[in-house]
Parts: sequence; structure tokens; C-alpha cells
Amino acid sequence: TDAIGGVVNFITRKDYQGLQLDAYLGGTQEGGAGKRTASVAAGFGDLARDRFNVFGVLDVQKAGALRTSQRQFISDLKIPERLPHLLSDAPSPGNIVLSSAQRTTLQNQGFTINGQAITGSRINFAAPGCTPPHSLNLAGGIGGVNGCTYNFMGDLELAPKSDKVGLLTRGVLQLAPEHQLFAELSYSDAKTWYVGTSNRLRLRGGNRLSTSLIPALAAALPGERVEVQARLLDAGNRTSELTSTGTRLVLGASGVLAGWDYDAGLNHSLNTVSDRDVRGYLLFDEIVSGARSGLVNLFGAQTQAGLDYLNSIQVNDEVRRARGTMTALDAKASRALAKLGGGDLMLALGAELRREHAHSRISDLLASDNILGDDTPGDAQTTDNARRVWAVFAELNAPLSKQLELQLALRQDHYEHIGGTTNPKLGLRWTPSAQLLVRASAGTGFRAPSLNDLYRPTKVGGTAILPDPVYCAENANDLGICASSWETRTFANSQLKPERSRQWSTGLVFQPLDKVSVSVDYWNITKRDLISTVGDDVILANLGKYESLVHRYNEDEGLSGCDYDASDSTICF
Repeated sequence: TDAIGGVVNFITRKDYQGLQLDAYLGGTQEGGAGKRTASVAAGFGDLARDRFNVFGVLDVQKAGALRTSQRQFISDLKIPERLPHLLSDAPSPGNIVLSSAQRTTLQNQGFTINGQAITGSRINFAAPGCTPPHSLNLAGGIGGVNGCTYNFMGDLELAPKSDKVGLLTRGVLQLAPEHQLFAELSYSDAKTWYVGTSNRLRLRGGNRLSTSLIPALAAALPGERVEVQARLLDAGNRTSELTSTGTRLVLGASGVLAGWDYDAGLNHSLNTVSDRDVRGYLLFDEIVSGARSGLVNLFGAQTQAGLDYLNSIQVNDEVRRARGTMTALDAKASRALAKLGGGDLMLALGAELRREHAHSRISDLLASDNILGDDTPGDAQTTDNARRVWAVFAELNAPLSKQLELQLALRQDHYEHIGGTTNPKLGLRWTPSAQLLVRASAGTGFRAPSLNDLYRPTKVGGTAILPDPVYCAENANDLGICASSWETRTFANSQLKPERSRQWSTGLVFQPLDKVSVSVDYWNITKRDLISTVGDDVILANLGKYESLVHRYNEDEGLSGCDYDASDSTICF
């Protein structure tokens, strides 16, 4: 609702003459997170003398990646010892997940692993030594007492490598003493490489591995199949290349006309984002086939044929691309209406028209849901939406006396498909003495859901390692069984209502001396219809309230990717 005063005012450079060069080089004692930047700013033309000014700024930045292995404080935290249940159950060599019947059979045979009796549901033939530093046998670890736990915190990326280029240009033409034309053009390009852990492969259900491929189990469990959870270190770390570009053009005019200070502009902006899987992502059907045939070894070193096969099924594909545009026309004007006891009675008026458009698509490969480590619900990730928005606002600033000033503002917004809203604001400023100021304001607020909130593509991801209360209750709260990284799907909601708020504040400033002041303020803000995403941990900790958001394999809901299995109560997503 603010038109004149606003909440925060940013004053930027509107003209520049000369040349300025800047360079920066930064490094760290332990390595990683280095940064190099360079910029050049140049401008010419004096508005008062030449009636024009043109300037531009070019900025280039390069930032290095930072990994946990490069910071001593990470290892000092001793995360494997303190939080073993929050790590990963997919190590290298892989863990074998036994059914209760298979575990009983092995126990009845007196089967041991490197002299250790089987007590848990996960076994690993590298245990208890495992393969440090990445795979560890941890008391209370999610890998279980007979398995290995993958310590992804040992070499996790904390900050990505990035290259950025930015350009800002502005030109001003003084048409007349009280009128200016201006134009701005900005461009940005940012390329960021996100490096995650190496991929994990889970062979379950119809993809379980034959014990004939596991020499140590071939005789003990002949003709059976077992579930396997393995880390594919030889395929490399999952790496995604995210490229974001932005272009913005503004044409406008400002000045004084018939006693009104005016400012109007036409703004067009375009933003694109490209997401490419470049390394560590594998064709799902091919890696399953390679593992089940024995070509890819999930329990030891790869042969050269296995390494060649892993390289041949690497994915290098632009999997997602999004494009957003906005065209807006806005104008505002202000003038003095009359003289009051404390100064000019000021009126400000303004209006805005805007069109927003957002489009996103995914590749055919991603839509086929055949990329290990980059799941998708298919066409739900292709969207194309647009809307129109208009707004008008007015503000009156009335200094009734030298001590008392009132402010009244009113704003009307209308969003296509959502509706409109009118929001007022009333403000007061009172200075009973030169040393004391009392201020107060009250108003309402409104935030429409964005196109992203309403129509964004369905996002498939995973939780942190979290226990499932239902599955834990069925397995004696054994975190080695019932805690995992569960698949998540985050949806948009085309039925969202706008957020609304009521707020008021009051305060005072006391300044007994020129260089000493004390202020006290109180704000009260009440919001309703908040737009947010419920956290994964909140959902699992409050199943009584959010059970409808959890979908299990033993629930015959007909959901894609959730093949019904009455005996399997684990979470599908």
C-alpha cells in the first residue's frame, strides 16, 4: 500500500562518467571456495552539458567448489559416531537386505560373516571392517550391525562451482529541462555445477538379485533372490549443470508535467533455466540389467568390462528447461495539493499492467523415468501457463501541523483466475517535542500465489534419512530396517488462495542528545491462508494428520510407480 514512503528505498546510480576497473582474488587456508572476480564500469556524457549520459558495468565472477573433506571442523563433528542413523544404507560394497525367512534360514545354518553371527536384516561381506573412509560398520548405524553404513558426509559438496557474467547498461536523454527519456538493458548468465554423492542402486521387488551371483550365498540360499542396496562409486559423482540466463529491457520517461512529478516505464524481462545431467546418472534399465547379469559388480572391484559398461550407460542430457517472461507497464505521479500547517499536502497516484508467462518442459528420456538418480512422474513436469495482473494505488500524505503528520494509502490489485483485493494503510507521526517522536501504522496485506506456486512441475526428490513410524512398529524399531531416504513428490496447487494479513505497529524515538537516541517499536502481524510446503519430517512425525500424503506399496491406490504388494508396507512416496 506504500506509494511515496515505501518500506525500504534503494537509491541506485542513474548516471556515471569515467572508467573504473576492479579485480578480486580470494582463497582459503584449507582449500576450496576460492573466488575470482573482475569488473569494468565506464560511462560518458554530462546530462547538464551534453544532455545525455550512457554507462555500462560488466562483471565476471568465478567461484570454486567446497567439499566437506576440505574442512577440518566437519571431521571434528564426528558425525558417523554421533548420528550414524542419519547416514545412508547404500554403501560400497553393497548391503544385502534379507527377508525375515532368509535371515532365519542363515541363522539356523550357523552362517557367519567374517566370524560374526547374523543378528540384523542387512549383511555385508566386507563387515565388520567395511571399506573406510566412505563405508563404515557403525553401532546404531542405518546399515545395521552386520552391514555397512555409507558416510556421505565424508566428501559432500557444501558449495558448488559457478561461473557468472553480468552486464548492466543505461542511457539517459535530457529532452527538456523537466523531461527525460531513459533506457536500461541488463543481461546475466550463470552456470553452476552441482555435485552430489555417487548414485545408489536398490534392487527390490522383481529386480532382486539371484543368490547364484553371490558365491557366499549360493549354497546357503540356493535358488533365491535378495534385495540389494549399493553405492556405484565407479560411476562417479552425480553432477548436474544448471545454466540460468536473464535479460531485462526497460524504456521509460520521467519529469514534471502540469505540476505533477511523473515516472513511467515499459519493462520486458526474459529468464531461462536449463538443467543438464552430465555425469553419474545412469540409464536405469541398463544398470539393473548389468547388475542382474553380473557384468556390474555390486560387491567388489569392477572388471574393465564392467567399467566400460558403466561409462557406456552414462546420461548426458538436458533433462529440464524452463522459460519465464514478464511484460509490465507502470506509471506513477505525485504533486502537492495544498499548504497545511506542517507543509504540503501530497498526493500520489499510480497504476500497473502486467502479463506473466511461464513454460517448462522435460526431455523424452526424463519423461520415460529411466534415469537412475533423477526420477520423474512423467508429463506432470511439462507446464505452460500465463496470467494478467493490474493494480492501482493512491496515497495521501498530510502534515497537519509541525508536530502531527497523517498518511492514508489505498491499493487495489486484480490477478486473473484469482480475483482482486483492496488494501488500506493508515499511518501517524507525532512529535510532541524536539526530543520525542511517536509513530504508528495499521493496514492489511495481500500476496497472490505465483505461477510457480500454482502450476510448477511436480518435483521428485528424497527425504533425509528418516524413520517411518508404521514400518518401525512392525520391525521392533530397528532403524537399520525402517529408516531410509524415502521418495518424495512435491506438487503445485492450482486451487491456492492468496495469503492475507493484518498488521499494526507503534513505537517511539527519544533523542535526549544530538548523538544519542533510543527507540522502541512493536509490530503485530497476523497472516492467514499461508502458502508453504509441509516438511517431510513433519509429515512422518504427524501421520495422524498427514497419513493421506503418505502412499505405501500395500495400499492399492492405482498410483504410477507404486506396484501393489499386500505384504509390503514400506513407503512408495
